[in-house]
Amino acid sequence: MTSHYEVDSKTEFVLRVRGYLRDRLAAEDLRLQRAEPIVGGASREMWSVTACWTEARGRPTERKLILRLDPPSSLLESGRHTEFALYRALSSVAGVPVPAVLFNEDDPSILGMPFFVMQHVNGVTQPSELFTDEFAGRRQHLVREVFRTLGRIAALDWNDLSLADHIREPGGHPASIELDRWERVLDDHDLGPFPITRSTIRQLRRELPPHPPRLSVIHGDYRVGNVLITPEGISAVLDWELAHLGDPLEDLAWAIAPNWRLSQSPELIAGTLEEAAAIEAWQAASELRVDGAALRWWQLFSHVKAMGIWTAGAAEFVRGCSDNLVYGLFGWRNFGREESWMMQRRGLGAL
Repeated sequence: MTSHYEVDSKTEFVLRVRGYLRDRLAAEDLRLQRAEPIVGGASREMWSVTACWTEARGRPTERKLILRLDPPSSLLESGRHTEFALYRALSSVAGVPVPAVLFNEDDPSILGMPFFVMQHVNGVTQPSELFTDEFAGRRQHLVREVFRTLGRIAALDWNDLSLADHIREPGGHPASIELDRWERVLDDHDLGPFPITRSTIRQLRRELPPHPPRLSVIHGDYRVGNVLITPEGISAVLDWELAHLGDPLEDLAWAIAPNWRLSQSPELIAGTLEEAAAIEAWQAASELRVDGAALRWWQLFSHVKAMGIWTAGAAEFVRGCSDNLVYGLFGWRNFGREESWMMQRRGLGAL
């Protein structure tokens, strides 16, 4: 157990979780059959727990739950209330599956940090996990479905989702606003000049794409790694903490970026699907036509955004705000790759 939670031990933390769930679920005999941290989260710290108790009329009940905690430092500025609201709003939307959410807790004294509780959903997230016998013959269909799901998100009428308290219309050009946002992240977590990144920002600012034909809900980190996949289909879209309103091409460009591809097949998304096929699936579901020049702008922007993410994480580690090695590793490993991709997209060769 780390000091991030301001709790003395894992045992104490688990006891606090048990007490919280017992009170909220009104289950006096509730016990935790399993409680373990989930390794790998960069924006939130997560725990998986299995709670067992006896309901009315003596019926035994077991529920697998996920706790998502706000860490004291985070690779991403995370919006817990926005994410919770989106899970609630999307719970009844066909074709965009999300986990059911139970409780959103602001009191940091309970577990050491604010958190929310949601239902566990089965599925795998990593592209490499699709290369098992369980997914044989289904991979192409499933990765296409990842992009059809993203297209359905782009097609949502955000006015129908009752999210006015959490996401608002951008007060200007969506591309310019997002570029400003991630440039500020780089400024606030300065680790050096990064001249290629700064030059790319200047070029992007000179060559803004047209305004999108409509504003859409933007997930903000949509990719195969944030979608739960089963052999039957997509079981849940996760990690909505960066959600906002903007140009739907922002999500598409991020989802097809080379960052998330397998090293042994970098030309394919999730080692399975060609980029053109992914775009075709997105267009069919969103009923939008991709402007090639605008998509290229957002693809170049994606590397600036990624630099902001990696820089923020590395800076937290360097400054001693976090002892999470993942933060430092992500940054220093990826700086060179991102700037090399920027140069390639600008037709300047590669580092």
